[in-house]
Amino acid sequence: MIYTGRHRTPEQVTNTALQEDVDVVGVSILSGAHLPLMRRLVSLLQEKSMGDKLLIVGGMIPDKDILPLKDIGVKAVFTANSRFENIIAFIKDNS
Repeated sequence: MIYTGRHRTPEQVTNTALQEDVDVVGVSILSGAHLPLMRRLVSLLQEKSMGDKLLIVGGMIPDKDILPLKDIGVKAVFTANSRFENIIAFIKDNS
C-alpha cells in the first residue's frame, strides 16, 4: 500500500500509481466532489494505459451516486459504514 496523503489531485494520484506500478487504486473522498474527481481520475488512468487497474472509492458517498460512479469505471464503492474486512475481501477477489 502506498499512502499519498490527503488532498491529492487526480493527476497526483495517477502519477504515483504509474510510478509505483500499482494493481489497485483506492481513493477516499469526504468532500462531496467524488463524481468530478473520479471522472478525471478515470480519464487520466486511461490516458496512461492504466485503465485496467482496479479502482475503488470510499467515503461519504450518497447511495444515488454509487451507480454513476460504477458507470464511469469505479469497480467498487465503499460508503462510510463499510467494514474494513469487506474492502480487503473485495480487493483480494478482484485483483
